[in-house]
Amino acid sequence: MNKSNVNPQELLAQLKEVIPRNGLVYSEKGSFSEILCKPKILPLKSLTLQKLEEMEKQLQMDSKNINN
Repeated sequence: MNKSNVNPQELLAQLKEVIPRNGLVYSEKGSFSEILCKPKILPLKSLTLQKLEEMEKQLQMDSKNINN
């Protein structure tokens, strides 16, 4: 069969579903273990918020200087 001319629906039709009759299910979860990572330090304020606060402060100072 040429792979470039294969219809995916035809491939799915050719596959046969297998359902186990006995209830044994194999799981590899036991081989995994928890991994502890270093804590990530997050800023209390984002950089954008800090910039906005600085701009507001500067505008207030400028408006005070204009009024005086």
